[in-house]
Amino acid sequence: MRKSDNSYLTFQNDIDQPSVYLSSYSFEMYLKLVAYIIPGQKKNQINYQATLLDCSPHSQINISHTKITFMQYGGDYAEYTFNQTNNEFQAKFLSGQWVHLSFSYNNYSTSINLMMMMRIHLNGELIASRRVSTPSKTPDSKIGNGLCYFGNNIQNARTNLSAYDSTLNADVSYLLINDQARQLNNFSSEVFMKYPSANTIQSRSLMYFKLDEPEFYLVDYHLNRTIGGVTSNNLTFETVQNRTNICQCQGMPLNVLSIKRGRENQNSQSIILKNNDSVTTGFTLDFWILIYDDLEYPTTSQKPQRMIINSDKFVKIGTIKRDPTISIGDTSQYTQISNTSLYYRGWINLAFQLKSDRKVYVYKNGQRTNIIGQQGTIKQNNTQFQILHEITMKLYRVRLLNQNSTALTDTFFYYSYLSGSTNNYNAFTNLNPQNIIFDFVMADIYFETFQYRDFSYVDGSISYSNARGNKYSWTFNTADFKQDLYTCGEEPTYINGICQDNRWFPYFVKSNQANEIFQNNIWCIARNLTYEMWFKVNLPANNQNVMYLMQVIDSYSKIEKFALDFSFENKTNVNYYDMRIGTPEIKNGTVNISQTMKISQWYHLTWKQNTDLKQSQTTITYYSKYNENELTSITYLSQGYFDLLTDKSLAQMVLGNNIQGNAGFLGAFREFRIWYEYRNDQDISYFRNIEIPVLDNSISQNLAYYYRLVGESNYLQLTQLSNYYSASSDITLLNTRSTQSQIRFDQDYYLHICPYGSYLNDNTTSCINPSQINVQFTAYQNYQYDKQVIFDSLAKFENNDR
Repeated sequence: MRKSDNSYLTFQNDIDQPSVYLSSYSFEMYLKLVAYIIPGQKKNQINYQATLLDCSPHSQINISHTKITFMQYGGDYAEYTFNQTNNEFQAKFLSGQWVHLSFSYNNYSTSINLMMMMRIHLNGELIASRRVSTPSKTPDSKIGNGLCYFGNNIQNARTNLSAYDSTLNADVSYLLINDQARQLNNFSSEVFMKYPSANTIQSRSLMYFKLDEPEFYLVDYHLNRTIGGVTSNNLTFETVQNRTNICQCQGMPLNVLSIKRGRENQNSQSIILKNNDSVTTGFTLDFWILIYDDLEYPTTSQKPQRMIINSDKFVKIGTIKRDPTISIGDTSQYTQISNTSLYYRGWINLAFQLKSDRKVYVYKNGQRTNIIGQQGTIKQNNTQFQILHEITMKLYRVRLLNQNSTALTDTFFYYSYLSGSTNNYNAFTNLNPQNIIFDFVMADIYFETFQYRDFSYVDGSISYSNARGNKYSWTFNTADFKQDLYTCGEEPTYINGICQDNRWFPYFVKSNQANEIFQNNIWCIARNLTYEMWFKVNLPANNQNVMYLMQVIDSYSKIEKFALDFSFENKTNVNYYDMRIGTPEIKNGTVNISQTMKISQWYHLTWKQNTDLKQSQTTITYYSKYNENELTSITYLSQGYFDLLTDKSLAQMVLGNNIQGNAGFLGAFREFRIWYEYRNDQDISYFRNIEIPVLDNSISQNLAYYYRLVGESNYLQLTQLSNYYSASSDITLLNTRSTQSQIRFDQDYYLHICPYGSYLNDNTTSCINPSQINVQFTAYQNYQYDKQVIFDSLAKFENNDR
């Protein structure tokens, strides 16, 4: 369906049977919106408007860049407004992703105490609801006599107009109409598939239109019990492959337990351990956690420790700043665990193993980080196990093993982490079932009993029966289960559990980060050299005029050899800043760019030198096709370069500040690469938005250092990924104990770095896999047997993606 084609699908509205009141119903659809430009509209202006479905006067659904509106007969409506500040509409609907939308009405008019509700679900998550106090009465016997228009409104379709405020611009997989309402927040896994199951179509649907093949809805009437009046106008049918999700998780995103600090002290009833599931002389506890906030505390007068798990006289786990803490047994003493720092916005697997020698082994993401001593004595008698509400976080899986698990080695925890908390989690690690006390998957699709309260929070329970015959039930009261895109549920999936995705990156959110410096001594100077990175600068506080993103210091003389900094001293316009880059120790060695760099805009930068050329070259690329659909690069030449006697030199590399620690960077940067070569512009352009395959020596042989700054990177260090040097080349954060770091993990809709093998699609602004080359014959001329050739076949070899 495209804007200029005045495209739509019509079908007879047979939703309502003869009744005084509107009957329950739901519309469900799976589609991918496509951006468009209104004639006369500026290229960087997002202005999306369309009618999804018009069954007037029964119901109508509209979507725009500001809101989704679901209206029905009688004037009742449900509405969801997008957050304009963080570009919510663009991120959720114009990022090349397929989405599932559901619009439903629940009619309880025959019961006095039950509510009638209109609901809007996005990918199975309730985003808007509206209580209908007085049900609307229909005229005559029913209102289901008219046509429904999908992808357009009635007026526009009937007058054959191409108004931009109504025609849908999208790829559509299916439309499903049901005479039952979506009442719950949890959906079956098929919501996240391209099509519903055959069982769903036959048992739950009134009408089902498969809209990527032209024959289906015209021929296959047996799956459409009340179909009638089906026509189409200017619809282009094609079978498309859903290749837009490059992350390893390809299945249903799960609704995992979401905990917000301060809502209540605990979200669930305690689990009471059975005495024959003994933990007195040893145990193993592990869980997956994603932390959103509350690791720091504003003043020392407030409670310094915040708890995650509390089980009195057994085990208590909490945090002090970024460090986990643990207390075992009948003691109030806690041990602050070093070398196991926590971080925001990335799934972490934490494991604690108490050995028979009273030693506690601590594991983070499969690696042993510390060994500490047990302080108290475990007393197991009606032991209660609780999850507390002192940190804003998500939990996915919580597992407790008995004292027979003390023989498990480091290998077990490593493979346990690698399994990604999958359904074959225990089998993958060869875990003896006799060792398991309970193993709870904290996702609502595993609920044994449940009901929703306030259409958001759930009352319910999940259970686990172990090999000893003990059944454990975990009961939740008004628990909040929210979707997490980095967990996978039902098939098909590549990883059926935690998705080790890499779209999060560190974001510097605090000016003047007192002495916080990423630094290491590395071989970062060479005769043939290229620095390459993405960066975005945010406006600093009023008292800060200079921010450093990068600095190279001579290890011996302490002279500044290289600098990349931003100045706000001459603020003729607060939306712009000055930039200096190059070798300041050499006269005229730096390039100074004044009042042309924009605040909060992503830039790709390359600085490269060739000693033989006796000059350096700086290229700034403004790459934001999502706003302007064009690529602009500016190149500067400078006489400043590293004139070395040797091929390369050791120096002190500083990122995110200067060496004095008084010019902290505010913003974000990605894909920092150091090459021992003078990179040609073609290679730079090709890999600008693509990750470097470090195992492919034909591509990465001169890649000396590679810091991606994404995914599970610890905020304490930037991990070196290149094979050129060892892991000792990680760039670490100094002086972290003297400050409360304001480095966060965040995402940004406007920058896409695609995995190697995929590419950034210019139209959908998303990472997709390339399709195979196709041969398309547009004409055919006579075959000449004597020549053994075909003349003028007009065959074209095409890759439709590019």
